Amino acid sequence: MILSQLALTSNSPQARMSRTGGLMEGQNQGGYTWKFPQFKRRDVTRMPCASEKILVTLMLAFMMLFAPLICLHLTQRKHGSFFLVSEQRQASMSVSEAKAHMSLHKFLHIGGPHRGGTTLLWKLLATHPNVSGFVASNLHDRMTQLLPGGDFSVHADDGMRMEGLYLQSVYPLFGLNAQTGVQGVGLAVQREDGLGKYALVPGAHLTETSALVTSANKLKLFRQWAKFWDLSKPVLLEKSPPNMMWMRFLQAMLPNTHHLVISRHPIATSLAHQRWGACASIPLPILVRNWISQHKYMLDDSKRVSKFMFVRFEDFVMHPQRFLDQICQWMGLPQHTFKGITVSNSTNGKYMTEYRHIRETPRGQSQHEEMVNEFEHQLQAMALGYSMNDLDYLTTTNIDRPAFIKGL
Repeated sequence: MILSQLALTSNSPQARMSRTGGLMEGQNQGGYTWKFPQFKRRDVTRMPCASEKILVTLMLAFMMLFAPLICLHLTQRKHGSFFLVSEQRQASMSVSEAKAHMSLHKFLHIGGPHRGGTTLLWKLLATHPNVSGFVASNLHDRMTQLLPGGDFSVHADDGMRMEGLYLQSVYPLFGLNAQTGVQGVGLAVQREDGLGKYALVPGAHLTETSALVTSANKLKLFRQWAKFWDLSKPVLLEKSPPNMMWMRFLQAMLPNTHHLVISRHPIATSLAHQRWGACASIPLPILVRNWISQHKYMLDDSKRVSKFMFVRFEDFVMHPQRFLDQICQWMGLPQHTFKGITVSNSTNGKYMTEYRHIRETPRGQSQHEEMVNEFEHQLQAMALGYSMNDLDYLTTTNIDRPAFIKGL
């Protein structure tokens, strides 16, 4: 038997068993002495080699960089966005005060495709002394709005200015809030809506017929945005790219609204989308199809709003001051020289060069031909001056009169 083989005597070497690496001995109630076998200790004074140091450093860097982003990604999938304003974050004012402010101010809503120039236009207009963009002037608002990795118009030059759709809880965001915190790090949320696809989702086109258009929601939306506006200025500026599909809705929600849309070539905006982590896996034809859908809604709705202005990004970057002068005239603002923000007129070039390289491959050329067959006739019907066949082609429309204006 095993016990007999162990010869359990106080002098039996077989009875020596290890509990603490041979550092101590003890005697149990039966009088047997258990001596633990000795193990050869590893030299703990040896310094780690260079490769071990590099490995540990890389592991720590990975944990510090990606662990918070992965947690954010999983949290957003389950609970939605951190960008949404809370129910309590509203300007404190009575109903009569809110209505008075709403009637006294002009509201300027900027929209357009993502990566289409909305941020550039918005930053410039926000420097006008009579215009207020969103400004979070206290640390609490800064910390609750800023998330790492996002390119969602968060700028800390004269306070933090944010997009309006993330500062309200009145209307839905169609998946845009589930992706904003993961831009640029390759963590995409797989959805049917969201960046690059939201215009293809039924119901994403909001109009005055929406059940959300109520007196209570009008006051709520104004109060939530008023929290971040300087109400001493006559023009209140709000920028969200999807505004191009929500013009009729916004006109029904706020009085005296002006809708300013800036657009850009669908190939340039689509390739720029793919440089975002959340859009990297979206095929180019879907991104272009989303662009087409956005602009169809915009063109149709422009006929049903009272004040509308359309600008092409390609024209704007060539003559920014001329466009800004027209916008000031349209808004009834005094002329202003806009300085301090660099406007590059060559940003489309890198995307057009990239697309030409794509077309040099058999697969890329085949995809291009399919997109021309699907989209070219739609682009020509829109008469915005864009073409899938000739990437450098822009009609002379809007050159002498660089913006289409309604309600001047």
